[in-house]
Amino acid sequence: MEVPVAAERAFTCGTGKYYVTEYHGYFIVQKEGWFGRSFVSYAHDLAEAIARIESDANCWSIRAA
Repeated sequence: MEVPVAAERAFTCGTGKYYVTEYHGYFIVQKEGWFGRSFVSYAHDLAEAIARIESDANCWSIRAA
């Protein structure tokens, strides 16, 4: 039985680095910090995940990393 590989995308917003992982039809948003990654939010699609990143970072100039 094959295990599907989760698709992961990296973004930067301000000085923060964020990761969006697609898992079973949902998107998990995580933030890179001093001690590793921490959970930020779930999202239903990539547009919502980007909005969550912008809200968490208080930044509106998101870039793909």
